[in-house]
Amino acid sequence: TVLEITKDQMEHLMLVHRDLAYEVLWNVVRTLTARLRDTTDKVTFMAVTGRFT
Repeated sequence: TVLEITKDQMEHLMLVHRDLAYEVLWNVVRTLTARLRDTTDKVTFMAVTGRFT
């Protein structure tokens, strides 16, 4: 499932439902940081094993 929130929609959400907007942003941040860590681990593994040139 993909959810798209435009900048205007997010700004409106921040004005109308600040707590909900905070939760949405916090979940996005957690998801992105987890994915970045996974990618870093994969690149590190490939570099160490010689599979990344």
